[in-house]
Amino acid sequence: IDFYLERFTRVSGRETENATILNIQAFLLRSYPAIMQGKTDSATIFLGIACNMAKVMGSHVKPASGSDSQPILSTDSETSRKRTFWACFWMDRRLAMLEGRAVHLTACNISVEFPACEFLHQDSESNGGQATPEMLYALHLEFSDMQDKYSFSSSSSVGDAISDGNLRYITWLKNLPPTLRNTKKSEYSLASFISLHLCYHAGMILLHRPSFQVDGEQDRLANSPCLESAYAISGLLKAYRKQFSNLVVDFMVLHAAFTGALVHMIMLEHSAVASYHKSMRALRAIVEFLGWVIPHSQYARSIHQDLQTFASTWSI
Repeated sequence: IDFYLERFTRVSGRETENATILNIQAFLLRSYPAIMQGKTDSATIFLGIACNMAKVMGSHVKPASGSDSQPILSTDSETSRKRTFWACFWMDRRLAMLEGRAVHLTACNISVEFPACEFLHQDSESNGGQATPEMLYALHLEFSDMQDKYSFSSSSSVGDAISDGNLRYITWLKNLPPTLRNTKKSEYSLASFISLHLCYHAGMILLHRPSFQVDGEQDRLANSPCLESAYAISGLLKAYRKQFSNLVVDFMVLHAAFTGALVHMIMLEHSAVASYHKSMRALRAIVEFLGWVIPHSQYARSIHQDLQTFASTWSI
């Protein structure tokens, strides 16, 4: 990895204005280790270059049949172009969520076909009951696209957006094949399966965050799904730690850990809403997970330090 990063640094300067699929992929890949190193500013720069190249190349637009303005691409080239765009889209949404900022790919009308996912809502028993990496990736994209629709840009529509989003999220999960819904397994074949459900529960918490712990009837409606998802996150992290390596943990898994931990810390102050001891056990499980990942992730270390600061400030 160090050799790759050093070589990238040497040659990247002269490639920033050269928009090609390979360069998009290179800058996109470079952003990932930057995130894991806790260098989100650098990751944002690399990702921004990749996203800008993708827009310049028009990779977000479906080529018109017989168009004179766009050359006819081979099947392999078109597949690579489409996959590269959606990889940018996915990383853009995830990193924006991580940093709490606007996305790069916002001022463009996306017409390129969504990754083939006709198999997503079919029974996965045909694959021996196991999810495939391609299936899980398409589901991650599908959920990211759905989250895009609830940005709360208008304060007057927040309540309606939360209600509509809650229904859509739950319906999306219920419509998955049984083998993709079931998280009560003794063994998981892919870490990305757990990551998908962690993203779902973190997304549910973020959806309800505008009304979380406000006065009135809304607090009960928001606190219940937030707390349920926070408990689910703790359980999924335990399963992840039990079965998979800590060498490379997806940063959205860590983001979910941070999100769940914050909910538990807040709810510790409200014993009428949540069991103090249950929330404390769930919080401890998340902190132990972060400690397990810290030797290989600066981002996990940063999250752990932030949680320590909050705990000290809130006298937890």
